Amino acid sequence: MSAALKLNQPARLPLEAITLEPELQPRAKIDRDLLQEYADAIVAGAQFPPVIVFQEASLYRLGDGYHRWHAHKAIKWPDIAVDIRIGGFDAALRFSLAANAAHGKRRGAMDYTRAYKLAVKHGVVSAISVEAVADALKCSIRTAQDLTEDARAEERRKRDAEIAAKAAEGKSNVAIAREVGVNEKTVRNVLKPDKAQTAESPKPNPAAARAMSEGGRRWSDLLRALRAINELPDPDVMLADPDPYLDHVLLPALAEARRRLNRIAEELLNAAKV
Repeated sequence: MSAALKLNQPARLPLEAITLEPELQPRAKIDRDLLQEYADAIVAGAQFPPVIVFQEASLYRLGDGYHRWHAHKAIKWPDIAVDIRIGGFDAALRFSLAANAAHGKRRGAMDYTRAYKLAVKHGVVSAISVEAVADALKCSIRTAQDLTEDARAEERRKRDAEIAAKAAEGKSNVAIAREVGVNEKTVRNVLKPDKAQTAESPKPNPAAARAMSEGGRRWSDLLRALRAINELPDPDVMLADPDPYLDHVLLPALAEARRRLNRIAEELLNAAKV
């Protein structure tokens, strides 16, 4: 590192000396209007805070400041003010996940979702830990609960299926609780539908058996996918800001999804009329 680059103090680096890694950008996408606003302000003489870069040997990874970096690039500015921290990919990722909690453009639902997925993918948090997600993303507990909802539901489904399977083997509630790692009350609640059955004619729990089946998992996956689609912004909002860079992959995927969903919907609606 040259003498001009002092740690934790503003310096300047050529734009091309900074490495931009897609997974260190927790934003769902670059806001082109904001980028243009920044570019115009730079040309007009505005001074922006330095971007945060993480140095690992001769590599400088951008941890925060993607809109500022792209704005400088758009006006062909040769360099940019930087705040240099020591650390590799993991340090840069952990910093980037919460970088916009207190400054920059307010994060939206898609930004939170992307950050959550990156945090889970790289082992920063457990997919089901509300508190860890809230801390890593510096978001509210409510937001963390929403982000982890599907993962927690899947974890409960697996737990309940395991409890049902052990009960079917004839194990006691106490043994099941010990082996699954839950309290006995949880076991009783999961198995409650079975308690109404008589000892003379025990019957399997169809819901639990269905949950453990391959077919049940497929329908569960479909339901989660549909809920994720329904949680997207209103179609008018989506269409007001199309992303032409995704057309080559988005349009074929939409066409195939429509074909599949139309077939499933037609069969299920016809069956419901019978």
